[in-house]
Amino acid sequence: MTPHEDEPVRPRRSGGAELDRLVELSRRQFDTLLDTTGKLGAGSTAEEALAALSLTLEELELTAEELRARNEELTADRRMLEQERQRFRELFDMAPEAYLVTDVSGVILHANRQAGRLLGRDVGELVGELLAVFVHGDDRGDLRSLLDQIEEGPVRGIDLRVEPLGGGTTPVALTVRRGTEPDGEPELRWVLTDGGAHALARAELRDQLREARAELADRDHVSRWQGTMLGAASHDLRTPLGVITGTIETMLEHWDDLSQDKGRELLEAAHAQSGKLRGVLRGLLELSQLQLQSGRTNRQTVRVRELVDLTLATLDTASHAVEVDVAPSIVADVDPDQVTRIVENLVANAVRHTPTDSTVRVIATADDDDPTALVLTVEDDGPGIADEHKDLVFEPFVHLDDEGGSGLGLAIVAMFAAFHGGRAWVEDGDGGGARFRVLLPNGFPPPAREQDEG
Repeated sequence: MTPHEDEPVRPRRSGGAELDRLVELSRRQFDTLLDTTGKLGAGSTAEEALAALSLTLEELELTAEELRARNEELTADRRMLEQERQRFRELFDMAPEAYLVTDVSGVILHANRQAGRLLGRDVGELVGELLAVFVHGDDRGDLRSLLDQIEEGPVRGIDLRVEPLGGGTTPVALTVRRGTEPDGEPELRWVLTDGGAHALARAELRDQLREARAELADRDHVSRWQGTMLGAASHDLRTPLGVITGTIETMLEHWDDLSQDKGRELLEAAHAQSGKLRGVLRGLLELSQLQLQSGRTNRQTVRVRELVDLTLATLDTASHAVEVDVAPSIVADVDPDQVTRIVENLVANAVRHTPTDSTVRVIATADDDDPTALVLTVEDDGPGIADEHKDLVFEPFVHLDDEGGSGLGLAIVAMFAAFHGGRAWVEDGDGGGARFRVLLPNGFPPPAREQDEG
């Protein structure tokens, strides 16, 4: 029996398994060598070397034992750490408040159960989503401003509205603190508290402020139009009133000397001017009624080709060839009544100012620079418009010739374009004539993107 055969077998530890294996292998090799050198006699050099090796192995065993003890301590520490993490996860998940962790751009990294309930999704579905996806469209700018300012302080708060996946709107008070992930990357820790009536009242106040600003802008727009309109109308009123007044004064002063033919001539002149006066007054009334809309539009989803066809059916265009180049598939988000008046006035203007049997073309396309904008175009084969008159034609009560009309058609076109946030202009056609164009922004809003964000 070797000196170590009566020692108990040591249990193997997972953390020091390789070290145990090496110690055991060295022990067996030592025992084999010891049995062999026993036959050489005491005091031999080999026996002394083996004795020294035995001491080394003893030290190695002590070291291995110490390492095993440390391994057990580390294993226990890891077990306790995992238990703490699990306890934290349970507390995080069971908290009555909604907690989120995002990166600095607002992408959700962690969320608890209450956050899932508040946002209408399972917790696993929240991870990887942008927090802005669940925020009301009108409040996303406020959230973006908050994200940009977090560097300025450790804790910031904001009231906004979230839109759960199932629908509806919930006001929340949101607080955020900047922190650091275990790997050293910055993170944002959010608390979302159901704001109740208080947050709802503040959200409603923000909406009222937005509406007030919009109303002020509308009134400013109307005020500018009224100034332009009254300036133009005063000129158009002054001329017929002067003619009518002068005619009446002449007839009163020379009544006894006027022949019947001369009296009829003067009365016909006064009657003609009174017709112009009535036209100006009707124009003032029409513009006043239109401006009561205060620059607002009632946008609806319409098929543009159907709207154009229905509009043309109400116009007398028998003297001209009217071509419509509008794809039946074009669907736009515009105010149908205002767009009807735009097409009606542009086509009527083209028919009035171009030769009989010439062609008028109505075209609808997306804008080359902005694919979400609708462009309506009416082209004609007429004499065209001089460069110095291209801006003037959209002013109210402007007449470039004696073809008749109220002088309001193109002014109304420009007004409705402005109501949509766009503009109207005229340019030369490729083969001569005039090309009137109206740009209506957001005529083709991208519904898929809006749904993804909202």
